[in-house]
Amino acid sequence: MTTLSLKKKITEALNSIDDDEFLKGIYTIMNNKIKDNEFEYSDELIAELDRRSELIETGKAKFYTVEEVRKKILANLSK
Repeated sequence: MTTLSLKKKITEALNSIDDDEFLKGIYTIMNNKIKDNEFEYSDELIAELDRRSELIETGKAKFYTVEEVRKKILANLSK
């Protein structure tokens, strides 16, 4: 059964139920699942992302290739 067909069947079933307590329980379960999938960025994280974007746009950010990182790690291991 596809996600779309499941959603349709659940909607049809919920539309036919008149039990308030049962529906409240279902709503609670659904609401908790929705909250689990939400993510809010903190003001500090947004500021840090903005700062890093600015560094990238101005060319001031330093990037390393995987090979450069590998060489640095191996060089430090041999010390």
